[in-house]
Amino acid sequence: MKKILLATLAGAMLLAACGTNDDPLERADLVKQADVICADAGEQFAALGPNGVAPPGIAADYAAANRVQSARLEKLADLEPADDVKGTWNSFVAAETALVKANRAIVPAARSGDRAQLDTATAQANAAFAKRAPGVKKMGLKVCGNPPKIEVEPTGTTAPASAPKPASDTAKAVGARWVSAINAADCAALNRINHSDNDPFPPAACKQITTNLKGVTVKGVQDAGPIALVELEAPKFGAITAYFVLDEDGTFHYAGDKGTVYGGLRPAPEGGDAEEKAAAVVSAIRANDPKALNATLSVEDTPADGIRQKDKFDSIGSATSSGKAFVAAIRADPDAKPVLLHSNALQSVFLLELDGKPWLLNMNREPGGGAAYAFGGWFPIGPTAASV
Repeated sequence: MKKILLATLAGAMLLAACGTNDDPLERADLVKQADVICADAGEQFAALGPNGVAPPGIAADYAAANRVQSARLEKLADLEPADDVKGTWNSFVAAETALVKANRAIVPAARSGDRAQLDTATAQANAAFAKRAPGVKKMGLKVCGNPPKIEVEPTGTTAPASAPKPASDTAKAVGARWVSAINAADCAALNRINHSDNDPFPPAACKQITTNLKGVTVKGVQDAGPIALVELEAPKFGAITAYFVLDEDGTFHYAGDKGTVYGGLRPAPEGGDAEEKAAAVVSAIRANDPKALNATLSVEDTPADGIRQKDKFDSIGSATSSGKAFVAAIRADPDAKPVLLHSNALQSVFLLELDGKPWLLNMNREPGGGAAYAFGGWFPIGPTAASV
């Protein structure tokens, strides 16, 4: 299905972080206290979820991140440096202040609907980010202003034993294939690994992926029946959580990815509505209810996705995807219900057995730091261990 929000085709920004002290602090103590503040802010950043990709998501993403960053700045500014380090420290705080101001400007720019305005605001924020770097180095900060450590943790979910799975392929193996194709800048290989229900990557997209992710490595993997999760880290981009779905040839193929500063292979937020939303998607399609279907979509949904409906419908997604077959299968099976396969900090993935054929239903966590999910797509599941 052509419902991918390619994190690797969007820009990314590494956000860093912010206590108080009444007595002047010598350099070592100042750095120590500052890095504690930044580490605390880092934990808050890690809980915010996926990076925004489309303007509404970017606005939500930065609005949430700016609250954390502003609180961090306030705490950093409250630290009192000793005289011999005051000039260096004040220069760092001034650069941090400029970065906060620039990041705040991204929110109204994203909400404006003016792409040029958003591009300008993003460029100014990136410039402010770069100008902060010398002060970070001069101060000797180890956390503040430095790339975050990508954390891979057990997600706490396990696919049911009865779920489809490949005969021999694994998340580790497909992760290695994907990384090899990217680092070799091999567009043909990327398209061979791309899922058959996705549109092929055009040359421009291939170039952008291989440029943004040059030097990418695998940080962690998780197998979950018919899906494989791979946490990636790229020097220029940071963390990307890619997922792969069992395809027609009985092996895993690329389905999509999402970016987040601290990595997505971590537990899902508490109180999420993924299961409720997944059931609502199935119900809306079954009832041929466009309004109910649209209510499950992301703030980042665009007309190009082909999912939002104005009238009664018999297909969703692009003309080349399996959307028509998916809709028909749901309507032909009145009893099928989504069963959770996997959940992490960015998405929840469900299995739908429709008239004996397995399908995957993906629910993406919305940008902005909450626990709301939205309809993120579907894929037919190919031959499994029992059928190859």
